[in-house]
Amino acid sequence: MGRRARGAERNSARSVAFAVTQWMKFQRQTLIHQKTIADNIYYRNVNNNAGVFDTLIGGAEEQESKESVPRLLFPAGAKRHQHARRP
Repeated sequence: MGRRARGAERNSARSVAFAVTQWMKFQRQTLIHQKTIADNIYYRNVNNNAGVFDTLIGGAEEQESKESVPRLLFPAGAKRHQHARRP
């Protein structure tokens, strides 16, 4: 077997090893994410309807407050951007 053939084999083996390592990292991250979600649902008691609605409404209120704070702090900038968008 020549030098080039051995070099090609090594490169192929490295590529396969890299792909397998990346796949394993992806699978591990997916498992960690799923466990986190399951733990949140279990420990926050979201497994009943009232818990689900409470979580959804709380998240929506939090998002709305995040969006409204800049509008309250910078009302002139918001009006300027509204006029600029009109045709």
